[in-house]
Amino acid sequence: MNFPYSVCKLSDEEQNSFRKQFYDGDVYHFEGVWYRNQSEVNKTSSGWKNINDNRQRVIHFCDDYKATNNKLLITQSYIYVSTRLPLDEYDKYKNKVMEAINISGYQKNNNNYTKDDVNITIVEYDIHPRQREKINNYKTIDVTFSTNDSINDVFFKKTWNLHVKGIREKEKRGNPTYVYSVDEVKKYFPAQVEMGCGPSIKRVYRHFTICMKYIKYKDITTEHFTSGKMMIF
Repeated sequence: MNFPYSVCKLSDEEQNSFRKQFYDGDVYHFEGVWYRNQSEVNKTSSGWKNINDNRQRVIHFCDDYKATNNKLLITQSYIYVSTRLPLDEYDKYKNKVMEAINISGYQKNNNNYTKDDVNITIVEYDIHPRQREKINNYKTIDVTFSTNDSINDVFFKKTWNLHVKGIREKEKRGNPTYVYSVDEVKKYFPAQVEMGCGPSIKRVYRHFTICMKYIKYKDITTEHFTSGKMMIF
């Protein structure tokens, strides 16, 4: 995979709009962190049953985007995935990771795997450096995908420093207003509709297809966005 990586083509209007809305200096820095673990506190969503359930996954990503020469480019990419699993699941997971790396044609050098502008580093732990004590019958594997190795240590520390607050307490559900037709939204145009992670396609499909008439969509034949009345993220 070569970088800068071209995501799609942009019209002059789209390029100028992206720079105006997203740029911080001359680049858009897009970063996110995602934590999931098992604890009695979150047992209803994590599957925790007893003190032997200690699975954990941490994902931290950071991409730099530029809009130039009528293209949206990713100029730098960093993805870190830390996964803690019981021994009877660990090898199966690791084998899938290694299979994907081998199929993709990465060249091995100790625990580093390189192809084009990308370097993947794999480190295995009985006791992770950010783990307070050994958890019996568990191991952790850290996989880092990076186009710039010099930033890896900085981001590794950042990932775990952000983790000090521990488990987020689940909020109580409010009283949302359900919308069953796009006609109920038209009075708010121009409008933006945001969809959360993992909406049920089966449940919302009919209404979602109606909404599609009003959003911007990408024409896969030209790689340009066609204007609509609102954008769904």
